[in-house]
Parts: sequence; C-alpha cells; structure tokens
Amino acid sequence: MNPSNQLRISTMIRALQESILPAIRDDAPLAKEQAGLMMGHLAAMAQQDGRERDVQAREIVLLSDLGNALMTASATENRLTAQREALQQALNTGDKVALSFAIERLMAVTDCSKEFKQASASLVLAFSEAHTNLGRSWFLPMGFDPADCDLATVEQQLSSGN
Repeated sequence: MNPSNQLRISTMIRALQESILPAIRDDAPLAKEQAGLMMGHLAAMAQQDGRERDVQAREIVLLSDLGNALMTASATENRLTAQREALQQALNTGDKVALSFAIERLMAVTDCSKEFKQASASLVLAFSEAHTNLGRSWFLPMGFDPADCDLATVEQQLSSGN
C-alpha cells in the first residue's frame, strides 16, 4: 500500500494533536508553539497540495499585468526609454525575476512626470494588495489572519483571476 500525501499529512496532524502536544510539558512553551506551527504548516500543505504551480503562475500573471500597465502609463515618458525596452524584453520572456528587476528599475527613475509618478504608484499599490492577499490566502490555514476575515481563498483567487 502506498498512502496518499493527504492521508500521510492527516496522520501527522493527528499524531501531533493526540500524542506529541499533550506530552510537551507546560514549562516548554516554545516547544508547544513550534508544534502548533508545524500543525498549521501541515494543514496548509493538505489544503494546498498540488496548487503551488498555479499560485506561482498567478504571481507571474499579476507581475505581468503590472508590467503591461506600467508600459501603458509610461508611453509618453521619453526619459524612460531604456527602462521601457528592458521591461518589454522581460515581459516577452515571462521570467519572474527579470520582470521584477525591470519593474524596479523603471520605478527607480525619479526624472519623470508627476502624472506618471502618481499613476505608477497607484498601479504598484494595486499589485501589492493583490499579491499580498494571495500570500495571505496561501497562509490562511496557519491562522495568521482571523478565521472570519474577509479574504478570498486561494482557490477563489485562482478561479476569478482577481
């Protein structure tokens, strides 16, 4: 018999809950905390099994959307020509790291119009919110956010594209 990852993870969680945590002495709060964190990670792994690539792909989509929006917003910025060309190359490759650096280099230029500064700041903030919410959703099983928080699940974010 070859048990599934889901079965193996649920068995580990049960062992932590029923055997390991009760055996930790009261004068070892760090051990209790670490065991609790381990249970949270295992619960997250059980919920997210097989979704890692989808989340990484969503992160690239969010970053590409930001890059494309910045290309549009910077279209009339003559002083950003080199940065725009680098950003376009990064967009063409779809490489997350290259895209991140190209966006950062574009945003680092201070000699541009007030309109672009305002527009780009809004675009980056919107990206940051979407990216942060995806990360928060990913770690929701860990209990870092309250259970009743108004946060879309990873599944909902992946299916809606928001």
